[in-house]
Amino acid sequence: MPTLDEALGAVHDAVLRRVGQSDARLAFAFEFGTPLPRAALAGPDGAAPSPARARELMSLLADTVPDLSSGFFRRSGRTVSGQYQLLAESARPLPATPADTFATIKAGALRRLDAKLGSVEGPGAFLPVTATPSTWYDAAATEGWQRLHVQSEQVVAAAPRFGAALRQWRSPAVGLARRAGGPGLAPLAGAADVPVVPSLRPASDYASTPTSGATFDVDVVQRSHRVPVLLECYAPWAPAVDAVRPQIQAALQAAASPAAWVGFDMSQDDSMDKLVHGMPYLLAFMNGQAVEGYAPRVDQPDQLRDFIARLGPSFLPTGTDRMVVDFDMNVVLLDRPWLAQDLLGTPGWYVPGLQQGVFSLGQAASGPGNLAAMPIACVLARDLRISAQWTTADRTALDNAADLGPFSLAGHQFDGHSGTITVAGMQAIGWVCGVVPPLPPSGDPAA
Repeated sequence: MPTLDEALGAVHDAVLRRVGQSDARLAFAFEFGTPLPRAALAGPDGAAPSPARARELMSLLADTVPDLSSGFFRRSGRTVSGQYQLLAESARPLPATPADTFATIKAGALRRLDAKLGSVEGPGAFLPVTATPSTWYDAAATEGWQRLHVQSEQVVAAAPRFGAALRQWRSPAVGLARRAGGPGLAPLAGAADVPVVPSLRPASDYASTPTSGATFDVDVVQRSHRVPVLLECYAPWAPAVDAVRPQIQAALQAAASPAAWVGFDMSQDDSMDKLVHGMPYLLAFMNGQAVEGYAPRVDQPDQLRDFIARLGPSFLPTGTDRMVVDFDMNVVLLDRPWLAQDLLGTPGWYVPGLQQGVFSLGQAASGPGNLAAMPIACVLARDLRISAQWTTADRTALDNAADLGPFSLAGHQFDGHSGTITVAGMQAIGWVCGVVPPLPPSGDPAA
């Protein structure tokens, strides 16, 4: 049997063969698996998969600027659409660039940004991506899918290629899972299935974003299926609010927390009254449910840090390093019809106040910049099977694990006799990213 690292290496190489291994401007990176359950893809009847839901889901998943500096796919918090729109709207021609020609190119680029689609979930809109094959979401479809069976004769022993986190069991927010069920809170049903992604966000990104009753479902409930959400319930008249907020931010930074910090103004909406027992009051949401509440006090910063730290994942090494990995794989190619390649490829323009290459140096997908790379293909795994001679420690870790390496274990079944873990359904396990050309292509001549 190969090691998990060797099995991942075989998957890595198979993906690059599908998209063009010789292209140095492409990079493939694993992420912790994101389950794509049938319920999230179902249409209004709740049965047949919906093309509209699938398009929106893939568009939102792919609308992230990756941080590949560690060789792992991490979501930076910036969106491709947001960074590109900022560039398109701010672009100015250099004095030597024909103004009329550039104005035509820019106007065309801005028109494309009007091609937003309405969300099937209600209010809101998004810029769509086109996925190939278009039937990727259909469990009955076969286009693009191939069975990948990684066993010992298919790999070459080598030094580890991937970080330690991709060779371990990962259990999210274990502390919260064991303490759920406070006053008025729902029981923690399946909270260990939440795909928590460790954060590499800079300190400046740890800031509260507001929500309201109208956007609560999207901002908190749906979001908590991807990352933990720390909901701060407050009222402007409460004197402790301003004093506690710097402590919340400091605790998030100290824990490098993956949690999203969202603020809810209780003076404008009383719908959370039954769950709130103090002011301010913190609620941790996972898998669409509030799983624990806490009333922070200015004079108890250690307790606040402990509460926030429990929103992060824990890792345990596998007791065995030999296993067989077997699953259906599809490399779904992504196209953004709203992204004007003629603007990106046109030299002779700048953004006021910025130097050349601030967004991208155009050299490597893992390079610096606000838009150094973008996802161009999503790697999907379907009907996963992992077999090994698991140790007693492995079997214990499996009870609480959300992932093994990049594979989500949400809803898994375990056959103790054969040592086989089975995960039905589909999940995203990695992304192929392409290097963005130098942006802006020129620096501000006045800077």
